[in-house]
Order: sequence, then structure tokens, then C-alpha cells
Amino acid sequence: MNIQAIMGKKISNSTKKKQWYSANGKLKRQMKQQCQHQFSKGTVFRQNCYITVGVYYAAVTANTFVKKL
Repeated sequence: MNIQAIMGKKISNSTKKKQWYSANGKLKRQMKQQCQHQFSKGTVFRQNCYITVGVYYAAVTANTFVKKL
């Protein structure tokens, strides 16, 4: 939960953007780590992992973007 939101203060757009970018960065890192685990299993697993991550990341990004409109 955001402290500013709890306190009822108005959150600026730049703050929202920063939160969104940091959340996206966190998501990317987590998914990269998931893919690192697949490395030992071979190329096909690795490619499949990145495709899955790409689709998931695109969906999350699109979902977040749509909510902002």
C-alpha cells in the first residue's frame, strides 16, 4: 500500500509513473531470474521461457496502460 494514498494526499502523475516503472522493473527482474533457472535445461526451455515471459510482460504492460486511460 502507498503511504500517500492512505493519508489521502493527492499523488502526482510523475510519482505514479515512477511507481509504475519500478513495478515493471521488478517484474522484469523476477521473470529474468525465472528464466535463469531454465538455462541448465537447454536452449529450447530457455526460448520457451523468454517467449512466455514476453507474452506475460506484454499483457501486464497493456493491462496497466489500459487502466491509465
